[in-house]
Amino acid sequence: MNEAIDDGEDIAASLLDAMYALAATMIGADGRIEEAEIATAVRVGSSLVLQFDTEKFRQTCNNLDGLPNFARVVETLGDVLDDTEKDLLVDYLQQIAAADGEVADEEAALIDLARQTWNLT
Repeated sequence: MNEAIDDGEDIAASLLDAMYALAATMIGADGRIEEAEIATAVRVGSSLVLQFDTEKFRQTCNNLDGLPNFARVVETLGDVLDDTEKDLLVDYLQQIAAADGEVADEEAALIDLARQTWNLT
């Protein structure tokens, strides 16, 4: 029974890591790390996920070169998230992208990629 609990915790941690990776990729997409985007990612992420770890997320943002490929993460999440969760995640990414007052072309392209991969309108 403990093994099943551990597996569930591992899956939740992996999903959270995927969320951190997508958000950090969005923050770095335009080549600038904006504190407004990080603050928005933390604020909104914390409201979406009770277990959101601000320190771990900031560490993820400091390691942009080590992040997994955005498209692969989106594809993987497509198999485990329902449409409501996908919509929430896209909205989260949009809020991050707009936090500095503009949505850069690179950010818009990532959002479009997620929408298209997940068949969201």
